Amino acid sequence: MQTKYSTIMAKKKTEFEQLLNNLMNAPKPSKKVIARLKEIFNQQEQRIEQQEQQLEQKTQRTEQLQEEIESIRQYYQQLLKQAVGANYENYLIGYDFEQYVVRWMDEYYDDKCDLITWQSDKSTISHVSHKRICAKWNSFPDLWYFDETKQKLIALECKYKSNGKLTIDAHKYKDYKDFTRFMRQNTKWDVQVHIMVGSRGTADDPDFMYCIPLDYFENHDYVDLRNVPQFKILEGNTYKRILTNNIPF
Repeated sequence: MQTKYSTIMAKKKTEFEQLLNNLMNAPKPSKKVIARLKEIFNQQEQRIEQQEQQLEQKTQRTEQLQEEIESIRQYYQQLLKQAVGANYENYLIGYDFEQYVVRWMDEYYDDKCDLITWQSDKSTISHVSHKRICAKWNSFPDLWYFDETKQKLIALECKYKSNGKLTIDAHKYKDYKDFTRFMRQNTKWDVQVHIMVGSRGTADDPDFMYCIPLDYFENHDYVDLRNVPQFKILEGNTYKRILTNNIPF
């Protein structure tokens, strides 16, 4: 296996051989000097061979580790598919969009708003009832932020609309009102819940993003994104434009 290291050592070896030949052909070097030079050369050659063997062993170990990591990754994906079920692809799309929202919030707020909770959506299947088991908390919004400046909690539910779909079923989010009421009555926090919707582009880089307050869904069964330009906070493909006046928090 030819490597940069072995190429350099081979060059040095060639130079040393040339020097040795020059000394051997010189008229005056003694046999003792030549024997010593041969001994040094043999030692150097053995050292080079040992280093090449060590390098090859490290390369083989690296390849083995890469294979083990790939095996672990595939096993994790299998477990994830079992936990998420038939919605595995939707899970990946949703997770990509959540990551985009987290990055966007970090860049926009510049550390003024701390991410305190990110729902894991973990679940398992009962061996008895074959029902999916998950924490009730997982049914609450995906991302929780604390605004240090305004001393308030902000909850964001993330939804990416793929395939050009622009309509949102408001019934899915009306249950959040019970949660906000519970938080208001049992804690000191008045939580503001917003639905972050991405559309077009890709889940990890949408062309448009909307931030719709939960209160807006109370009087609507379905929300068409084309009819709510006041909630659009981001638009653009290559160059994103932030609509600052439409950001509600």
